[in-house]
Amino acid sequence: MSHKLRPIMTEPMHAGRRRAPSALRVLTAVAILASILTLITPGADRLDASAATGGQASRYVAISPERVLDTRYPGFGVTRDGDGDTLSLDPLTPAVIAAAGVDPLAVKAVAINLTITEPIAPSWLKSFPFGLATSDDVSTSAVNNRIANETIANFSIVPVGTNGRISIQSLRSSHIVVDVQGVFEGSTSSRAGRFVPLDVPTRITDTRQTRVPVPANGQLVIDLSSVVDEGASAALINMVATETQGSGFLTVHPGGKVPNSSNLNYTGVAHTIAGSAIARLRPDGTTTISVSNNATHIVVDVIGWMTGEMTGDSETTSSSSGLYVPVSPERHYDSRPEEVPIGSSALAPRTSRSLQIAGKLSVPATGVLGVATNLTMTNTDGPGYLVMYPKEPMPDPYSSVNSMFANHSIANHAIARLHNGKLSVYSMGRSDFIVDVSGYFLDGTTTPPRTTKRQPTTPPTAPSTPTGVTQPPADNDYEYLLEATGSNAQYGAYQRNGRKYYGWTPCVAITYAVNTERATQSQINALNTAIENAEQASGFDFIYRGNVTGSLKTNGVDSRVAGSTESAMAVFAFSDPYATPILAGNTIGIGGIGPSAQGALPIELAGGSSTAWVVRGGFAIIDITDISSPAEITSAFTHEIAHMLGLDHVNAIGELMRPVILSPPQENFGNGDKNGLYSIGAPQCSTNARLTTNAPLAEPIGIDVSIASE
Repeated sequence: MSHKLRPIMTEPMHAGRRRAPSALRVLTAVAILASILTLITPGADRLDASAATGGQASRYVAISPERVLDTRYPGFGVTRDGDGDTLSLDPLTPAVIAAAGVDPLAVKAVAINLTITEPIAPSWLKSFPFGLATSDDVSTSAVNNRIANETIANFSIVPVGTNGRISIQSLRSSHIVVDVQGVFEGSTSSRAGRFVPLDVPTRITDTRQTRVPVPANGQLVIDLSSVVDEGASAALINMVATETQGSGFLTVHPGGKVPNSSNLNYTGVAHTIAGSAIARLRPDGTTTISVSNNATHIVVDVIGWMTGEMTGDSETTSSSSGLYVPVSPERHYDSRPEEVPIGSSALAPRTSRSLQIAGKLSVPATGVLGVATNLTMTNTDGPGYLVMYPKEPMPDPYSSVNSMFANHSIANHAIARLHNGKLSVYSMGRSDFIVDVSGYFLDGTTTPPRTTKRQPTTPPTAPSTPTGVTQPPADNDYEYLLEATGSNAQYGAYQRNGRKYYGWTPCVAITYAVNTERATQSQINALNTAIENAEQASGFDFIYRGNVTGSLKTNGVDSRVAGSTESAMAVFAFSDPYATPILAGNTIGIGGIGPSAQGALPIELAGGSSTAWVVRGGFAIIDITDISSPAEITSAFTHEIAHMLGLDHVNAIGELMRPVILSPPQENFGNGDKNGLYSIGAPQCSTNARLTTNAPLAEPIGIDVSIASE
């Protein structure tokens, strides 16, 4: 059997995983063998039904920007990603929900500012509803950086997926920052939060005309009262930082104390870069742009506004016109010749192209006022810009996204009014361009799509107590994960079939808690099936204690049960590479023995005259961004729980502990697996194995499962 050593350290994980000796080193470190789990038949891209967000009308609720993620700081509970990894994020934090004053189950999409910072190489970020199993063809990148350590941002309206979460994927290892600007709440008719576009984008501010840039740490108050209705709740703006005097960022906010957020980043002298925002307005129709540590000129164009509850002294008329319908991001146009449509080509300098949007993909043929897009320019011939607009004549002066040099790839969010179902894109220089759509605004002429609340998932039901576990047919195709050999044999708590090993005491039930915040109900049910599989094969009684919400890092899994003073003995969790860094890369799951975040040791000395080790804490965690079908989840969790109980990999065909995922997946144990679990489970209960005395252990134990790179 081919193995590689992959110890889990008590110190924080580093990018390079070090090897460890194969011998068990009691009292200092304990390492175990880990094997590759190969996916025999690659699965097709899957869209979980609960993640197929779209087709439901919503109104916009603006808030002061709220930071919900910054992987640079441990307080957010996640770390920087690895290459190609996907983060699952709940943007509907208590602070966001309190500021918006909405039911989180009614939220259809979130308006966020997405920033990539400290990337190790040229990279990109994508954002999409959580629950999409893969994102390769979901949409273009929302944020592109051209060099290592560059910081760049973009606005995005992201439909929420499973349990109200969103996903963010990066090409290369990067830090990620997410600020929420507002939410879209389900509604079929509303006074407030409806989009009203201007006939053409209107320039409201250009500090270059005064020849005085906004100074470092200065503020620019923008008065939009001349172009928006009295009582408007927010304005859709495109802003440009230009003639910058160094690196810095802009923050759009209603005024007062500057929030811990940003909307646009510039990374040097004499830069020109655009960014978008749905800016919350004060009652007088103003908003504020704050500048960080280096001065810059600022240009602001207004695309439209969001209605408020009142228009002047009167209530705003309730309507469906301007309501927003989010859809999973979809590619509508790509001018690059190798892409569709066939025969497409780059825009020549000072030319435009008209695109049919209505009636394509998820955008209806009728009843559409405008669309929310991500507009990318790429393969540029030098400094230039694109303009997205509804019809001729093109608005001037105006730009939607700006390039600074040849072969620059850069994106900006653009909300565009449609004219006869079309929009146009103009390029000042030669450039390819890409248009992705993430939603559309209704014009009020058709019946709005119905809107329903998301249904919350229910916690796992406690499996029934296993009874009458019978000895399976003889089959020696199993291996002990924690076998005690050589000089370490004296520490083996148990002896079965002539082999000594460390293990859970078979006389004691195993209490467990779960983290299911990333899971659908069908996925939770699949976990329940896996727990029952382990119970019926081993005879161990698993007792459900509740949910856990703390750390899922394997060097300190937080086993404290929410709303209780109790800590569970085991934690079963749906996670991702950010919350559980060891899942980065190709690893899809890990199961083993480890301490809780409260410092409890995973192993204690057994009672009686024995000085052997007995396990008392462990975990089974899978990467829900890599696998999603109930069958795969049952297979992976059953496999990982068996690792936690003490089984290692085998190469025998027909055994679940074989390091291979079949298609369709094997969902239960083979006879060899069952023999191994039976030999270490409840049928072997002995009063001599009860836990008594604590003893130090320097390192937790675990085993991981990986999918091959192909």
